[in-house]
Amino acid sequence: MKSKIRFETSSSRLLLLVILIAMTLPAVIWSSVAGQGRRGTIARPQIAGGNNGDGMQFRLSEGTEENQRQQPVTAAPTSPLSDDAVNNLLKRLPAIKVDADDQKDFAMRDRSLPPPRTGQTINGTFPPADSSTYPEQTTAQMSSGPLEVLRFAPEGEVALAPHLTVTFSQPMVAVTSVTDLAAAQVPVKLTPQPPGKWRWLGTKTLIFEPEGRFPMATNYAVEISAGTKSVNGGLLAAAKRWTFSTPPVQVKSSHPNNGPHVRNPVFFIEFDQRIDPAAMLKAIKLTGGASSWRLRLATKEEIESDANARNRVKSAEKDRWLAFRAIPASALDNDQPLPAGTSFTVTINAGAPSVEGPRTTSTPQKFTFRTYDALQLASAQCGYGDGCRPFVPFQLNFNNPLDAKVFAASQIKATPAIEGMKIAVYGNTLNISGATKGRTAY
Repeated sequence: MKSKIRFETSSSRLLLLVILIAMTLPAVIWSSVAGQGRRGTIARPQIAGGNNGDGMQFRLSEGTEENQRQQPVTAAPTSPLSDDAVNNLLKRLPAIKVDADDQKDFAMRDRSLPPPRTGQTINGTFPPADSSTYPEQTTAQMSSGPLEVLRFAPEGEVALAPHLTVTFSQPMVAVTSVTDLAAAQVPVKLTPQPPGKWRWLGTKTLIFEPEGRFPMATNYAVEISAGTKSVNGGLLAAAKRWTFSTPPVQVKSSHPNNGPHVRNPVFFIEFDQRIDPAAMLKAIKLTGGASSWRLRLATKEEIESDANARNRVKSAEKDRWLAFRAIPASALDNDQPLPAGTSFTVTINAGAPSVEGPRTTSTPQKFTFRTYDALQLASAQCGYGDGCRPFVPFQLNFNNPLDAKVFAASQIKATPAIEGMKIAVYGNTLNISGATKGRTAY
């Protein structure tokens, strides 16, 4: 079967002619020169012909400095279209679709906001020349009847009393005297009255603000005498009396608690109010064991040497704590420790005094603790409840927490020896790990 190739166009004939010339000539060299720029490399590819069989070859040579500038391309001559020609072009475009909301007027508000409305203007002088003259609306609110005490606080047993307030039904002072004459116009009698000041909150409410707060452990009595008169002429028909009380001293925190604890602790008690440590110590009793105990205040050196007591003293409020030591009543020195493995009770007896007021406690307050037993091994186990296997640690549990600071690994010996044995202290537990072997009893 023969194939026939037909060349239908002049371009095809021209391409065929170029191929034939390239095959018959010895070599046609095509050169390509690098574009304008600084010194570079020029590559000239050569298409080799003939029968040498070398195929396409390249020859590289060093480029030379060229300062040739690219010649600008000259624009082809043009002429503007006529209006008729432009219209003919535009007619060929599709028509532009116009939506109903494409064009809108500028959005302007209907009118400016109205100016703010002012209140009623009252012409007059302030303060009024006559202290008995009040604005009309205030006079309408006044009662022409007798004076009454509407509200007062505090009353009864209160945990804390920051201030005392009394509110009357009628003005008790003129507007001009709320500040100037407050101290001279106090119809309230407070017993006892701690350091502080009275002042009016408006014309009807009187407040007493003590320095800091009302002292604790104190019973207070408040009285407003019968016949007390308001500036409107109203009289208090009967005397008004009430009382309030702040609590006696209460234990806020204590140490030691529960246990076990060391046998020579520095006791610490913090209270919710100021105390006299020496007087408070007389109300404290320690019971436990077969001996009777006497107490003494801890020295500054003893507090500083005990980390627990030192930290508690630093965080406690001033004059609200005491630290003490306990020794047997028959001991000649202060160094004899409490017996081991014994439970003790510290009791703050009823009648414990406070520095802030005369009230004393009516019920005892207690806390308990226990001293260490002699150190003993309580239990030993291997693994975590799933059996003892090679490389699984041992746990030795003691009856007391261990002192990790003084513990030494040399105090523990394993037989036979455990390769790479490591010992860690966790509270009252020793954890022993290493390369334990199977079928071996340690």
